[in-house]
Amino acid sequence: MPFLEEALRSIARQSDRSLEVVVQDGGSTDGTLACLQRWHPTLNLTVVSEPDRGIGHAYQQAIQRSRGEIVGTIDADNLLEPDALKRVDEAFVRHPDCAVVYGVVRTIDQQGRPVAAFRPERFDLLRAMRCELVPPFSTAFFCRAVCGAELYFDDTLKTCADFDLWLRLGRLPMVALPEVLGSTRLGRQSMSCRPASFDQFCRDKIRVLSRFLARQKFAAIESIRKRSIAGIYLWAAESVYELGGPTSQIARYCRRAATFDPRSDRLRRFRRRH
Repeated sequence: MPFLEEALRSIARQSDRSLEVVVQDGGSTDGTLACLQRWHPTLNLTVVSEPDRGIGHAYQQAIQRSRGEIVGTIDADNLLEPDALKRVDEAFVRHPDCAVVYGVVRTIDQQGRPVAAFRPERFDLLRAMRCELVPPFSTAFFCRAVCGAELYFDDTLKTCADFDLWLRLGRLPMVALPEVLGSTRLGRQSMSCRPASFDQFCRDKIRVLSRFLARQKFAAIESIRKRSIAGIYLWAAESVYELGGPTSQIARYCRRAATFDPRSDRLRRFRRRH
């Protein structure tokens, strides 16, 4: 609450209604359960409400409860476009070997007014590791059969559970659609809109990256690791700058990036601009 009703309404508006709605609630006491009860006859919700250990644990619980061939997520403050599921289903029909389909995500303010549109690029694993490319998880849909055993979330992660998933699925084919599939609301309720969250984001991403690279046989693995850690800190610096301009926190992220990749063109460009 208070955006849950809009999220549920956006699901109910879907032109493709061959869907299940699995709700994983973290033990809310703000009227969420009463709202879900009102929507049960319309959407046939299955609801579990209990404390969780973080976003990875919550997503994993929901994934285990779901049965659909295609899996997507919608947070309580996000929205889906009315034809989102239809377009996703059509894309998987056109690309039967595809593991993931993701589309354009619109950002909206607290009142639901459009702010901007993020048009994701084609997936590239090395760029994703360096956080030069951040696929939009809110408009991403996963084919259970193609993803196989990799379609799970690390239930120990407090944040950035999607980063872990993207790295594990990075070897599989993905399709980026040009259409808007949904909206993400910007505001105080969002962790990604709070600069204080980014230290934890960096810790979780570096942990995920290190674990992923330890299992790989890439050439020049140490160079990839260092450039990727630098990229994670630069992503944090870029993101925090967008939230409020220059701060000592940004300078700290830049220093850490320079420790791992002192010749980074990306770092040089960021410092020159800001």
